[in-house]
Amino acid sequence: IIDISFDKPTNSSLNIYAKEKMKKLSIFDSLKAAQYEFCDFSMLIVDATKALFYSNPEKITQSISGPIGISTAMYKITETNGIFGLGILFNLITLNIAMFNLLPIPLLDGGHIVITTIIAIFKNRIKESHIKIISIIGISIILFMFLLGLYSDIIKIFF
Repeated sequence: IIDISFDKPTNSSLNIYAKEKMKKLSIFDSLKAAQYEFCDFSMLIVDATKALFYSNPEKITQSISGPIGISTAMYKITETNGIFGLGILFNLITLNIAMFNLLPIPLLDGGHIVITTIIAIFKNRIKESHIKIISIIGISIILFMFLLGLYSDIIKIFF
């Protein structure tokens, strides 16, 4: 078991502290602990996402990281918490990607679920041209998010 403590998402960062704590658990207790940690991580991501939308634009660019910011976070967490902290960060990133993938943005799984539901409701009355337009909108949203993360990394490096 790893004892994990979090600083709640604030203006610009989420701090993770991990301390290795070995404890022998039965299989059922291990599953219960994993379920608790999964729920805790999930709520942390939801709280951080809410904080993003209720912040001013300057704080959003401070809170979002692209590939450079993620690499920096990996280095810092490994330096302070070792391999256990890095494992926690990987778990957070994986869970965050899974939740992001379920957003109703076209081209993501959540978007496919919405489009499939609409097709089922309207009995396949959506034109191919409309689906292409929806896909272009989805690509634009994903590209915007990627560029926002990259912009945020550049701002953090040079300013």
